[in-house]
Amino acid sequence: MFLANSRSPKVTILRRTDSKQSVTKEEFAELFGSSAPPRPPRLSPPLPPLPASPKLPILRNTVPYPYLDEDDPLIKGFGLDFLLQNGYMNLPSKPNPDPGFGYGKHTTPAVAFRQYKGTGRNTDARNFVSPVEEQYYIHPIFSRDRWNLHELGSTYTPHWDALKPVWQLATLLLEEKVMSGFLCGMLEKSTHRDTNEPFDGEKTYSFEAKQNVKQEELWDLWDKIWRLKDIVKFEAMEKTRANDHTTFGVTIPEASIPGLTPSPMQYSSFDKIDEASCLLRLRYQLAMTLVHELVHALWIAHFAGLKEPFYRDYRYAELGWTHECLFVDGAIANISNRVVSPYGFSIVDWPGTGLVAGGFPIRASSDANLPITYFPVPMDWLPKHFTQQFWDNVQRFGLPAFKCPRPVHCARR
Repeated sequence: MFLANSRSPKVTILRRTDSKQSVTKEEFAELFGSSAPPRPPRLSPPLPPLPASPKLPILRNTVPYPYLDEDDPLIKGFGLDFLLQNGYMNLPSKPNPDPGFGYGKHTTPAVAFRQYKGTGRNTDARNFVSPVEEQYYIHPIFSRDRWNLHELGSTYTPHWDALKPVWQLATLLLEEKVMSGFLCGMLEKSTHRDTNEPFDGEKTYSFEAKQNVKQEELWDLWDKIWRLKDIVKFEAMEKTRANDHTTFGVTIPEASIPGLTPSPMQYSSFDKIDEASCLLRLRYQLAMTLVHELVHALWIAHFAGLKEPFYRDYRYAELGWTHECLFVDGAIANISNRVVSPYGFSIVDWPGTGLVAGGFPIRASSDANLPITYFPVPMDWLPKHFTQQFWDNVQRFGLPAFKCPRPVHCARR
């Protein structure tokens, strides 16, 4: 999602931390009484405290705990033990990413462009030598100086090293050629069509993906993304509203987010959560969230103050979700709607029903009364994104290689 309150292209992208997903015993007692519920074991101990810096604030030094929304359709319909036993929650072994995953022949044009921008040498992508050097695995938009956090923006390395596969996956998704037509069509505003369906008293528009994107158009798109790195900053986000437990990222032009007292929550005593599987989901989700928000940032940088357009005949004009859902053929979210991601992922058709505008145009034909079908995401699908074989399949099959499989198990709300 994004919030826009300025016509300036200066953009801050905020990634919500897990730290506010739990409260201390003292905070709980102060807010909700002295009888705090029993706590399950911690997922992992916190790292040692870091020296504070006025320029680079540190994350709150707390550890998230898994907690449960019993009204989640998949939890209500199947239960946690069923999801666990059928491969929707834990992997049988800890997955290790391939070091250079994604960097085969398919991605060399984007790397050649970044090498040209970084060195001034005009490298012909057709003659680009593989394998790609490690310094080009991660786009500079995710470099340390873009992060307003001590854990990532300083020379302190444990967090940064652990998150390198995230920046690598986000880079691959951001520069993926099969989505270039969508981004080129989005940014070519002269081709947008009036929908004749005003929203909040303003005209709304729709666009099509550009077909047969030429090399010069591709390089122009990558140049826009390259220049975006000079106006984007990432930082942690504290909760601002009681319903923010479902918010994973937000893009805001020239604004800051104040903190908010945490809302009540129900702790779960389910003790079969595999930390490696949980962290894999967080890695995938963070990469997708970063790209999602950068799509909003691209729009703001070029057309700040204008409503986002509809893609084709989609009912909801939210570019980040549209871009994300075109990849996987649906909207992926955490079971139980928690950033900590202890119970697995679900996927639904997007946009679903019961849409809330939140500043984004909705077509008048949207029907809020249709049921929503939730599918659990098979866990063995996620680690494939961090393998070379997955990206070889992307080169061979294109966009269908990203499609998330949908099992026979599902639940409706």
